[in-house]
Amino acid sequence: MKDSMWKRFAGTMAVLGCVAALCYGAAGWRNVDFTTGRGSREAADVPYHSGDGSEAPETGEDMRNVPEWLRSMEKKTVEPGENIVMLCLPEGGKEYAVTMETWGGDGYGVRLWDGDRILQQTTGLLAEDGVAAVWTDDLNFDGFPDLVVNGTESKSGTDCCRVYVWDAEAGQFGTSIDIPFPYKKYEEEGVVVAQGHRGSSILEIMYGTGGDGNLLKLREWQRDYWDRKQCIRENGQDILFEGSMESVREDCGEEIFWSGLRDGGQEKETYWTVDAGEFKVSLRDLVPGRSLQLVLHGEDGEEILRVYRKDYDYASPSEYRAVSFVNLLGHDGFFLEVRYPELFYRRYYYAVEYGRLVCLADSFRPAGFAEERMDYMVDLDGDGDRELVCDVMYGGDGAARTEIYHFDGRRVVYGSGDSLLDAKDWYHWGTNSTAAEYLPDQKAVRIHYTREEDGAGYRDYVIDLEKMELWEYTGKY
Repeated sequence: MKDSMWKRFAGTMAVLGCVAALCYGAAGWRNVDFTTGRGSREAADVPYHSGDGSEAPETGEDMRNVPEWLRSMEKKTVEPGENIVMLCLPEGGKEYAVTMETWGGDGYGVRLWDGDRILQQTTGLLAEDGVAAVWTDDLNFDGFPDLVVNGTESKSGTDCCRVYVWDAEAGQFGTSIDIPFPYKKYEEEGVVVAQGHRGSSILEIMYGTGGDGNLLKLREWQRDYWDRKQCIRENGQDILFEGSMESVREDCGEEIFWSGLRDGGQEKETYWTVDAGEFKVSLRDLVPGRSLQLVLHGEDGEEILRVYRKDYDYASPSEYRAVSFVNLLGHDGFFLEVRYPELFYRRYYYAVEYGRLVCLADSFRPAGFAEERMDYMVDLDGDGDRELVCDVMYGGDGAARTEIYHFDGRRVVYGSGDSLLDAKDWYHWGTNSTAAEYLPDQKAVRIHYTREEDGAGYRDYVIDLEKMELWEYTGKY
């Protein structure tokens, strides 16, 4: 969520919290179950129910201010066991009654009573066989418990509960909202997170409080464990991230889901911004001091492309550097240079296609060889489009290779310069029986190899893509 929205949200919560504490500190609800035909003494013996786990009051205490019409049940027209009545004591001795009841045979609804007068009647009915439990809980953190009716079911089959938020200023319920069940309250962050399902996916939805005090959906996080995909949305439409769990792991997804709430309100720094064709890409803080995010800036706003965790993916943001390029492998984009201190050096060549980050190529070498072995952007076949030539070195065995990337008009393909070696006296004893390096002045690759008779030798080959064995590049970095 954008910082300004969180600031407005936090400010609203602070004001509501102060009003509730100063004016309505004694607010509370008492829950009483009634059935037709019971009197006050019998009704008082019905077990006490509370959504917040509080203990039951002393015998009869929750009945002492019940209006006479509720005591006698004379005004009830429902069948035995079909109605639930709750006594509400919201402010300074003012007493209300809340009933969950049927009328007209259409299902359950909620009525708010002031004595014998109906103050409010809901229009969104619940199925008669759908109400499993009723309790109260302060879901908008204003000091006034709200009415929660559990037992409804969404089209996807997710268990839901209907929440009627109490509007203390108006003295009645605000608009209702259906949220998945179960839910969990996070008072420090001022949000409620409910868990449900969408098809075979796990869905978590975060709710906060709008300016009117009612609940509104802030974010949702959908995880498909079968296809290893996830999507994190904000305000029901803006995509924070959509992609695989490999590019953004599940624990990183959780940081995106909670970003803006658990960073202590720290300022987020942007470390650089580069051009990527028609788009721009930035590296900036996600949670300051804990994680970074690679952000795409497009016509439709911003989107998180990748998340990096401190002490797992990096030690300092300075380890990430980006440089734009044009006309490379059929694309305009940028390369991301990652330098792990005293360990390894990597480059990832990216372009943006249809609003998604696509890896075109990658190169790597130990940190000590970062300057000695290089990458080259060069037109090898004279068609006006530039290829990429990378002198790479593996960290495990020190094998030196020259990797060549080419765009064939449809996809990126690559191959090793070693495949050009045709020496009949090559003694192939293992991986390090050859080593290759690029010669930029000749547009050739020099292949050092072990000879059968007299040790080492080398041969130079002008790079001819038609003579190389090439494979489709499927990098997912």
